[in-house]
Amino acid sequence: MKKNLFLLTAILISGLTLKAQYPLLDFEDIQFIDNADLAVGTDLSYLHGDTVQVEGVVAMDPCNYALSGTSRKGTWLQDVPGAGWGGMEVLIDPGAIGYSGSLEDLSDDARFIDNFAEGNIVRVTGIVSDFSGNTQLQILPIPSTIQGLSSAPAPLAVTVDTFMVGGVMNKINGEKYEGTYVELSNVFVQNVIASSSDRWQWDISDGMGNTIAVRDVSGHFRNGTNDSHCPDWVSGTPGVSYTPTSFTPPAEGANLSFIRGTITESFGEYFIAPHDPADIGPATTSPPIVNNRMNDPVVPTSAETVTISADIFDADGTVISADLYYAYGLDNPTFTMVPMTAGSGDSWSASVPGPGVDSTYVKYYISAIDNSGNVTESPDAM
Repeated sequence: MKKNLFLLTAILISGLTLKAQYPLLDFEDIQFIDNADLAVGTDLSYLHGDTVQVEGVVAMDPCNYALSGTSRKGTWLQDVPGAGWGGMEVLIDPGAIGYSGSLEDLSDDARFIDNFAEGNIVRVTGIVSDFSGNTQLQILPIPSTIQGLSSAPAPLAVTVDTFMVGGVMNKINGEKYEGTYVELSNVFVQNVIASSSDRWQWDISDGMGNTIAVRDVSGHFRNGTNDSHCPDWVSGTPGVSYTPTSFTPPAEGANLSFIRGTITESFGEYFIAPHDPADIGPATTSPPIVNNRMNDPVVPTSAETVTISADIFDADGTVISADLYYAYGLDNPTFTMVPMTAGSGDSWSASVPGPGVDSTYVKYYISAIDNSGNVTESPDAM
């Protein structure tokens, strides 16, 4: 009997020792990517596939998570707000780790729903993974622990072009904030499209041609019952949404005082994922929005005249006028103004004469005004 007790004790001690061998790392250790790799579009974690422990503040109630039906549940953890490389998506997903039990079993084993209340500081063990460029931690069936109590992270003030310049990812500046809760101020709603299953696709613009899409990770913004896990697990009632209120985006062109959410990545772009309705600020008036700036010819000779065109519209009124300002020379502070001409639809255009000298940098911006006197400059006046 004593031998059996000794053997059982040895096994338990051995198991605890194995758990303790997983390194406790900062998010930066996992998330940091060198600029040389980011410049060529590579952002796979250098620790991809490793098993680690992390510790951070729970940024969103995981019961809100509604991204993937019944297969998984997730949230974000953050450490030092605004420091860069300071956050990560964490998930329970039986299929991803080869776990034979149910999603609820994995949650129980990892004490996921029990411990991951918004604002809790938790320590958890998982495997560093990736989905479509977004670094994730796949939680193992090892009990998480509450290390302290705090409040949800405050948003970091950033701009749309930190993440997306036009329609192109800005990995050099944006990647460090993947998994970070941020705030975009004085932005505009664009490209509102109703899709299948009562979902919505919509974008946020800075009014200067840079847009970032809104991701409906939270059930508050993804109409349906993908967030039915917690009601089922707590009360045994399946198919009931944890966030039952239906959502409709603000009107296209609405000027929002702010939108807040966590930055996530997939499908070759960054997204902002609001957590709850308070993350979408009130709408104010809308100045003109400038989109789809183009120049023709794209690569002109020094003698060729270049036509600059853009789509300019105003959601709550009309565009009264638009002017093109151009200057020869990167450091030249003196701009020449040319009135733009309205074409069909929202199209406006004007021409810039060639400088007549090879290898001369020509810069420009568009200034548009609406019937309420609101002005947009795109890109920023230089």
